[in-house]
Amino acid sequence: MDATAAAKGNTMKDEAAPPPPAAIPSSIFPRDGGWIDNLDKSITSPIHRLHIGPLEWPLSVPGCWFGVAPVLIVGPLTIHMLAIVVETGKTSLLPPYSLSLLASLWTCVLGLWFKFCAGDLRIAKRFLWAKELYLFAAPAGACLSLVAGNGASWSVGAFFPVAWCAALAIAFVLKGKTKRRRPLVCECVQKISPPRTIDIIPTTLRWDPVASLPSGDVAGAAAFAYTLARGTGCYFLAAFCLACSGFGRMYWLAHHFFDVLMGAAVGVGACVVIEVVWVKVDKVCLWHVILAHTVMLIFLRAAMKAVKHD
Repeated sequence: MDATAAAKGNTMKDEAAPPPPAAIPSSIFPRDGGWIDNLDKSITSPIHRLHIGPLEWPLSVPGCWFGVAPVLIVGPLTIHMLAIVVETGKTSLLPPYSLSLLASLWTCVLGLWFKFCAGDLRIAKRFLWAKELYLFAAPAGACLSLVAGNGASWSVGAFFPVAWCAALAIAFVLKGKTKRRRPLVCECVQKISPPRTIDIIPTTLRWDPVASLPSGDVAGAAAFAYTLARGTGCYFLAAFCLACSGFGRMYWLAHHFFDVLMGAAVGVGACVVIEVVWVKVDKVCLWHVILAHTVMLIFLRAAMKAVKHD
């Protein structure tokens, strides 16, 4: 779920209807019906036509997970512990209780996520999209990661929220400039796409129908993948997470291929710039996390104000 869609959805009443198609403005870029738009839709249409049934449940985590705040709670500790295992080659060297904490966090967060996927919108509003998560998730996740120790491995885990916040801030700006229609509100896509088993995901995306370019979820996934690859050397796992995120966003009619490609470019580009001009992946301090998180919140607030005035 894109952070803008989650934030917008959190302000809507449970019974609120999404805007009708006639009320949705045309895309600014690429122009609806232009050659870029038509080419993009033709490339993405095979995925839009798919229906994978029960496989949507495991796909929903990487597919719609990297754009919302709970990933900032579990991400830093996950990467931190992977970095320790890769560096030492032994799980026995992990600090006591760190595995139990990580398992508890994932169990709790995934339980809430799958409850939402089953149709419980109140769970999402109360926990997954809660304002408190967006206010405190990044520094909280970095601090929780301290249970596994404070060192280069911790900095690797803490680089993820720094990169995620930077990538999402850029995505917010670009979404506001392009205002591209999501595939799920395009008539040509609606004609070819079968209903999704987990239909609450496209339903909630309808509250934010002109935020397709770039994909915020994929930008967040690229930040995670970059940190994983640079900090732990788990290149295959990093590529798998990024590919699943991109596929899932197209499958749930949130984005076209070009949107996903631009999201990945934004995420990786943000990470590269951070390392070149600010801080290396293994040199992050807590103040880097807090500063990046604050900047992201400013951009998110500005994006929400822009939506309200549209």
